[in-house]
Amino acid sequence: MTGIFTGFFIGLVVISLVSNARRNGTILLPGSSRNFEQWLNLENLRILAKPSSSSVPIAQYLYDRVQISCVVLSSKQRQARAVIGTWGRHCNSLSFVADFEDKYVPVDLKASLQDPHILCLTLHKFAEKRFVADKNQWLLLADDMTFAVVENLRYLVAPLNTSENYYLGHAVTRRTLRGSELIVNVLSGGIVLSQGAVLALLLALSPDCNERKEEEHFDVTIAQLLMGTDATLLDTRDSSGSTRFLARPVEKLLIEKSVSPYDKFVEESIFAPKLGKRCCSANAITFHGVDALDMHFFEYLVNRVQIGKSSNSSPPLRSEDIPPVILE
Repeated sequence: MTGIFTGFFIGLVVISLVSNARRNGTILLPGSSRNFEQWLNLENLRILAKPSSSSVPIAQYLYDRVQISCVVLSSKQRQARAVIGTWGRHCNSLSFVADFEDKYVPVDLKASLQDPHILCLTLHKFAEKRFVADKNQWLLLADDMTFAVVENLRYLVAPLNTSENYYLGHAVTRRTLRGSELIVNVLSGGIVLSQGAVLALLLALSPDCNERKEEEHFDVTIAQLLMGTDATLLDTRDSSGSTRFLARPVEKLLIEKSVSPYDKFVEESIFAPKLGKRCCSANAITFHGVDALDMHFFEYLVNRVQIGKSSNSSPPLRSEDIPPVILE
Protein backbone atom coordinates (compact mmCIF):
# COMPACT_ATOMS: atom_id res chain seq x y z
CA MET A 1 0.00 0.00 0.00
CA THR A 2 2.87 2.38 0.74
CA GLY A 3 4.08 2.14 -2.85
CA ILE A 4 0.58 2.93 -4.17
CA PHE A 5 0.25 6.04 -2.01
CA THR A 6 3.79 7.15 -2.88
CA GLY A 7 3.10 6.72 -6.59
CA PHE A 8 -0.21 8.59 -6.30
CA PHE A 9 1.52 11.44 -4.43
CA ILE A 10 4.31 11.71 -7.02
CA GLY A 11 1.65 11.70 -9.73
CA LEU A 12 -0.11 14.71 -8.21
CA VAL A 13 3.23 16.50 -7.91
CA VAL A 14 4.22 15.93 -11.53
CA ILE A 15 0.76 16.89 -12.84
CA SER A 16 1.01 20.14 -10.88
CA LEU A 17 4.46 20.91 -12.30
CA VAL A 18 3.41 20.10 -15.87
CA SER A 19 0.23 22.15 -15.57
CA ASN A 20 2.20 25.17 -14.34
CA ALA A 21 4.83 24.72 -17.05
CA ARG A 22 2.20 24.86 -19.77
CA ARG A 23 0.80 28.09 -18.33
CA ASN A 24 4.21 29.73 -17.92
CA GLY A 25 6.02 29.34 -21.23
CA THR A 26 8.69 32.00 -20.74
CA ILE A 27 11.99 30.79 -19.35
CA LEU A 28 13.99 33.40 -17.44
CA LEU A 29 17.64 32.80 -16.71
CA PRO A 30 18.74 34.70 -13.58
CA GLY A 31 21.72 36.90 -14.34
CA SER A 32 20.95 36.96 -18.06
CA SER A 33 19.06 39.64 -20.00
CA ARG A 34 18.17 37.21 -22.76
CA ASN A 35 15.20 34.94 -22.33
CA PHE A 36 13.38 32.55 -24.58
CA GLU A 37 10.99 35.06 -26.11
CA GLN A 38 13.86 37.40 -27.00
CA TRP A 39 15.66 34.47 -28.62
CA LEU A 40 12.57 33.73 -30.73
CA ASN A 41 12.62 37.34 -31.96
CA LEU A 42 16.28 36.99 -32.92
CA GLU A 43 15.34 33.83 -34.83
CA ASN A 44 12.61 35.84 -36.62
CA LEU A 45 9.95 33.56 -35.18
CA ARG A 46 6.72 34.15 -33.35
CA ILE A 47 4.29 31.92 -31.48
CA LEU A 48 0.90 31.80 -33.17
CA ALA A 49 -2.29 31.73 -31.10
CA LYS A 50 -3.78 29.54 -33.84
CA PRO A 51 -1.35 27.32 -35.80
CA SER A 52 -1.60 27.61 -39.59
CA SER A 53 -0.99 24.92 -42.19
CA SER A 54 2.55 26.24 -42.75
CA SER A 55 3.51 26.64 -39.08
CA VAL A 56 5.82 24.27 -37.21
CA PRO A 57 5.15 23.11 -33.61
CA ILE A 58 7.64 24.81 -31.33
CA ALA A 59 8.67 21.46 -29.81
CA GLN A 60 9.62 20.21 -33.28
CA TYR A 61 11.50 23.41 -34.11
CA LEU A 62 13.50 23.18 -30.89
CA TYR A 63 14.19 19.48 -31.43
CA ASP A 64 15.77 20.29 -34.79
CA ARG A 65 17.41 23.58 -33.81
CA VAL A 66 18.69 22.85 -30.26
CA GLN A 67 20.22 19.39 -30.29
CA ILE A 68 20.65 17.56 -26.99
CA SER A 69 23.04 14.60 -26.87
CA CYS A 70 22.40 12.50 -23.76
CA VAL A 71 25.06 10.29 -22.17
CA VAL A 72 23.89 8.16 -19.24
CA LEU A 73 26.23 6.52 -16.74
CA SER A 74 24.49 3.29 -15.82
CA SER A 75 25.07 0.39 -13.45
CA LYS A 76 21.68 -1.36 -13.76
CA GLN A 77 20.10 -2.84 -16.86
CA ARG A 78 16.54 -2.20 -15.66
CA GLN A 79 17.27 1.49 -15.13
CA ALA A 80 19.01 1.80 -18.51
CA ARG A 81 16.06 0.18 -20.30
CA ALA A 82 13.68 2.55 -18.50
CA VAL A 83 15.68 5.58 -19.68
CA ILE A 84 15.54 4.28 -23.27
CA GLY A 85 11.79 3.72 -23.09
CA THR A 86 10.99 7.11 -21.54
CA TRP A 87 12.90 10.39 -21.47
CA GLY A 88 15.83 9.11 -23.55
CA ARG A 89 13.57 9.10 -26.62
CA HIS A 90 13.40 12.91 -26.41
CA CYS A 91 17.19 13.32 -26.81
CA ASN A 92 18.61 13.82 -30.31
CA SER A 93 21.09 11.05 -29.50
CA LEU A 94 21.36 8.67 -26.55
CA SER A 95 24.29 6.55 -25.45
CA PHE A 96 25.38 4.73 -22.31
CA VAL A 97 28.53 4.22 -20.31
CA ALA A 98 28.10 0.86 -18.55
CA ASP A 99 29.91 -2.36 -17.66
CA PHE A 100 27.10 -4.68 -18.82
CA GLU A 101 25.78 -5.91 -22.15
CA ASP A 102 22.11 -5.73 -23.11
CA LYS A 103 20.75 -6.00 -26.65
CA TYR A 104 18.32 -3.16 -25.95
CA VAL A 105 20.89 -0.76 -24.49
CA PRO A 106 23.31 1.16 -26.79
CA VAL A 107 26.47 0.93 -24.69
CA ASP A 108 28.97 3.15 -26.54
CA LEU A 109 31.60 2.78 -23.83
CA LYS A 110 31.88 -0.45 -21.85
CA ALA A 111 33.65 0.54 -18.64
CA SER A 112 33.19 0.39 -14.90
CA LEU A 113 31.91 3.60 -13.37
CA GLN A 114 34.79 3.27 -10.90
CA ASP A 115 37.37 3.33 -13.69
CA PRO A 116 39.98 5.99 -12.78
CA HIS A 117 39.84 7.31 -16.36
CA ILE A 118 36.06 7.32 -16.77
CA LEU A 119 35.58 11.02 -17.62
CA CYS A 120 38.39 11.05 -20.18
CA LEU A 121 37.10 7.87 -21.83
CA THR A 122 33.51 9.16 -21.87
CA LEU A 123 34.29 12.53 -23.44
CA HIS A 124 36.64 11.10 -26.05
CA LYS A 125 34.03 8.50 -27.04
CA PHE A 126 31.34 11.22 -27.22
CA ALA A 127 33.59 13.45 -29.34
CA GLU A 128 34.37 10.53 -31.63
CA LYS A 129 30.78 9.40 -32.19
CA ARG A 130 28.44 12.31 -31.46
CA PHE A 131 30.22 15.66 -31.53
CA VAL A 132 29.32 17.79 -34.56
CA ALA A 133 31.24 21.06 -34.87
CA ASP A 134 29.38 24.33 -35.56
CA LYS A 135 26.04 22.84 -34.56
CA ASN A 136 23.79 24.09 -31.75
CA GLN A 137 24.57 20.97 -29.72
CA TRP A 138 24.55 20.44 -25.95
CA LEU A 139 25.66 17.48 -23.87
CA LEU A 140 23.56 16.19 -20.95
CA LEU A 141 25.40 13.87 -18.56
CA ALA A 142 23.20 11.97 -16.10
CA ASP A 143 23.10 8.79 -14.05
CA ASP A 144 20.47 6.09 -14.53
CA MET A 145 18.35 7.22 -11.55
CA THR A 146 17.59 10.51 -13.32
CA PHE A 147 14.44 11.43 -15.25
CA ALA A 148 14.97 14.42 -17.54
CA VAL A 149 12.43 16.71 -19.20
CA VAL A 150 14.53 17.32 -22.29
CA GLU A 151 12.09 19.84 -23.82
CA ASN A 152 12.55 22.12 -20.79
CA LEU A 153 16.32 21.87 -21.21
CA ARG A 154 15.98 23.04 -24.82
CA TYR A 155 13.97 26.07 -23.66
CA LEU A 156 16.68 26.89 -21.11
CA VAL A 157 19.71 26.66 -23.40
CA ALA A 158 18.16 27.95 -26.64
CA PRO A 159 19.09 31.61 -25.90
CA LEU A 160 22.70 30.66 -25.06
CA ASN A 161 25.63 30.38 -27.46
CA THR A 162 26.86 26.80 -27.37
CA SER A 163 30.30 27.80 -28.65
CA GLU A 164 30.84 29.61 -25.35
CA ASN A 165 31.89 27.73 -22.22
CA TYR A 166 28.68 26.92 -20.29
CA TYR A 167 28.54 24.53 -17.35
CA LEU A 168 24.99 24.07 -16.01
CA GLY A 169 23.31 22.01 -13.30
CA HIS A 170 22.78 22.07 -9.54
CA ALA A 171 25.84 23.73 -8.01
CA VAL A 172 27.17 22.74 -4.57
CA THR A 173 30.40 23.22 -2.66
CA ARG A 174 32.61 20.14 -2.36
CA ARG A 175 35.87 19.61 -0.54
CA THR A 176 38.41 17.81 -2.72
CA LEU A 177 40.73 15.04 -1.54
CA ARG A 178 43.45 17.67 -1.24
CA GLY A 179 41.33 19.80 1.07
CA SER A 180 40.39 22.69 -1.21
CA GLU A 181 36.79 23.84 -1.74
CA LEU A 182 35.31 23.64 -5.20
CA ILE A 183 32.00 24.55 -6.84
CA VAL A 184 30.61 21.40 -8.48
CA ASN A 185 27.50 20.72 -10.55
CA VAL A 186 26.52 17.34 -9.10
CA LEU A 187 25.86 14.36 -11.38
CA SER A 188 22.68 13.55 -9.44
CA GLY A 189 21.17 16.78 -10.77
CA GLY A 190 22.41 16.22 -14.32
CA ILE A 191 25.32 18.14 -15.85
CA VAL A 192 24.83 20.20 -19.02
CA LEU A 193 27.85 21.19 -21.11
CA SER A 194 27.96 23.46 -24.14
CA GLN A 195 30.17 22.63 -27.11
CA GLY A 196 32.65 25.19 -25.78
CA ALA A 197 32.81 23.43 -22.41
CA VAL A 198 33.25 20.01 -24.03
CA LEU A 199 36.15 21.34 -26.12
CA ALA A 200 37.71 22.95 -23.02
CA LEU A 201 37.55 19.61 -21.19
CA LEU A 202 39.03 17.72 -24.14
CA LEU A 203 41.92 20.19 -24.27
CA ALA A 204 42.49 19.77 -20.54
CA LEU A 205 42.48 15.97 -20.81
CA SER A 206 45.24 13.94 -22.36
CA PRO A 207 44.57 12.26 -25.75
CA ASP A 208 45.81 9.11 -24.01
CA CYS A 209 43.44 8.58 -21.09
CA ASN A 210 45.89 6.22 -19.35
CA GLU A 211 48.34 9.08 -18.81
CA ARG A 212 46.31 10.71 -16.04
CA LYS A 213 44.43 9.07 -13.19
CA GLU A 214 41.20 10.75 -12.07
CA GLU A 215 41.39 10.81 -8.28
CA GLU A 216 38.04 12.48 -7.66
CA HIS A 217 34.44 11.56 -8.49
CA PHE A 218 33.23 12.07 -12.06
CA ASP A 219 31.45 15.39 -11.36
CA VAL A 220 34.26 16.78 -9.19
CA THR A 221 36.81 16.04 -11.93
CA ILE A 222 34.72 18.03 -14.44
CA ALA A 223 34.65 20.99 -12.03
CA GLN A 224 38.40 20.77 -11.41
CA LEU A 225 39.21 20.78 -15.12
CA LEU A 226 36.84 23.64 -15.92
CA MET A 227 38.07 25.73 -12.98
CA GLY A 228 41.11 26.78 -15.00
CA THR A 229 39.03 27.86 -18.01
CA ASP A 230 36.56 30.67 -18.64
CA ALA A 231 33.60 28.41 -17.83
CA THR A 232 30.36 30.23 -17.00
CA LEU A 233 28.50 28.88 -13.97
CA LEU A 234 24.92 30.15 -14.03
CA ASP A 235 22.20 30.32 -11.43
CA THR A 236 19.82 27.85 -13.07
CA ARG A 237 16.90 28.55 -10.77
CA ASP A 238 13.85 30.07 -12.45
CA SER A 239 12.71 33.67 -12.02
CA SER A 240 10.92 32.80 -8.76
CA GLY A 241 14.01 31.15 -7.28
CA SER A 242 12.73 27.58 -7.63
CA THR A 243 15.11 24.77 -8.62
CA ARG A 244 15.24 23.37 -12.16
CA PHE A 245 17.83 20.64 -11.60
CA LEU A 246 16.42 18.51 -8.75
CA ALA A 247 19.34 16.58 -7.26
CA ARG A 248 17.14 15.04 -4.58
CA PRO A 249 13.84 13.09 -4.93
CA VAL A 250 11.06 15.60 -5.62
CA GLU A 251 8.82 14.18 -2.87
CA LYS A 252 11.52 14.93 -0.28
CA LEU A 253 11.98 18.52 -1.45
CA LEU A 254 8.23 19.17 -1.45
CA ILE A 255 7.83 18.13 2.18
CA GLU A 256 10.36 20.18 4.10
CA LYS A 257 10.62 17.90 7.13
CA SER A 258 11.34 14.85 4.98
CA VAL A 259 14.88 16.09 4.27
CA SER A 260 17.14 14.55 6.90
CA PRO A 261 18.84 17.05 9.27
CA TYR A 262 22.08 15.22 8.40
CA ASP A 263 21.59 15.92 4.69
CA LYS A 264 23.73 18.93 3.77
CA PHE A 265 21.90 19.46 0.48
CA VAL A 266 20.59 22.93 1.34
CA GLU A 267 23.70 24.01 3.22
CA GLU A 268 26.05 22.97 0.41
CA SER A 269 23.96 24.38 -2.46
CA ILE A 270 25.47 27.54 -3.95
CA PHE A 271 22.08 28.92 -4.99
CA ALA A 272 20.01 27.99 -1.95
CA PRO A 273 17.07 25.77 -2.95
CA LYS A 274 13.66 26.26 -1.45
CA LEU A 275 11.95 23.46 0.43
CA GLY A 276 8.22 22.90 0.60
CA LYS A 277 5.61 23.51 -2.09
CA ARG A 278 7.71 26.20 -3.84
CA CYS A 279 10.84 24.07 -4.01
CA CYS A 280 10.63 22.98 -7.58
CA SER A 281 10.37 24.94 -10.79
CA ALA A 282 7.38 24.64 -13.09
CA ASN A 283 10.10 24.25 -15.74
CA ALA A 284 11.98 21.49 -13.92
CA ILE A 285 14.60 19.75 -16.06
CA THR A 286 15.79 16.80 -13.97
CA PHE A 287 14.31 14.63 -11.22
CA HIS A 288 16.65 12.36 -9.30
CA GLY A 289 16.01 9.12 -7.43
CA VAL A 290 13.45 7.83 -9.93
CA ASP A 291 13.02 4.05 -10.08
CA ALA A 292 12.63 2.27 -13.43
CA LEU A 293 8.88 1.73 -13.11
CA ASP A 294 8.31 5.29 -11.91
CA MET A 295 10.11 6.55 -15.04
CA HIS A 296 7.29 5.16 -17.18
CA PHE A 297 4.82 6.82 -14.80
CA PHE A 298 6.65 10.16 -15.12
CA GLU A 299 6.80 9.83 -18.90
CA TYR A 300 3.04 9.36 -19.07
CA LEU A 301 2.31 12.33 -16.81
CA VAL A 302 4.88 14.71 -18.28
CA ASN A 303 4.55 13.97 -21.99
CA ARG A 304 1.16 12.37 -22.54
CA VAL A 305 -1.35 13.80 -20.06
CA GLN A 306 -3.18 16.73 -21.67
CA ILE A 307 -4.43 19.72 -19.68
CA GLY A 308 -7.90 20.62 -20.94
CA LYS A 309 -8.48 20.29 -24.68
CA SER A 310 -6.45 17.56 -26.34
CA SER A 311 -3.61 18.57 -28.64
CA ASN A 312 -1.65 16.88 -31.40
CA SER A 313 1.56 18.85 -30.70
CA SER A 314 3.31 16.20 -28.62
CA PRO A 315 7.11 16.47 -28.32
CA PRO A 316 8.98 14.70 -31.14
CA LEU A 317 10.66 11.40 -30.34
CA ARG A 318 14.01 10.07 -31.52
CA SER A 319 12.62 6.52 -31.40
CA GLU A 320 9.28 4.82 -30.87
CA ASP A 321 10.91 1.66 -29.54
CA ILE A 322 10.39 0.79 -25.89
CA PRO A 323 12.46 -2.13 -24.56
CA PRO A 324 10.87 -4.72 -22.26
CA VAL A 325 10.66 -3.63 -18.63
CA ILE A 326 12.72 -5.62 -16.11
CA LEU A 327 10.76 -6.30 -12.93
CA GLU A 328 12.49 -6.97 -9.64
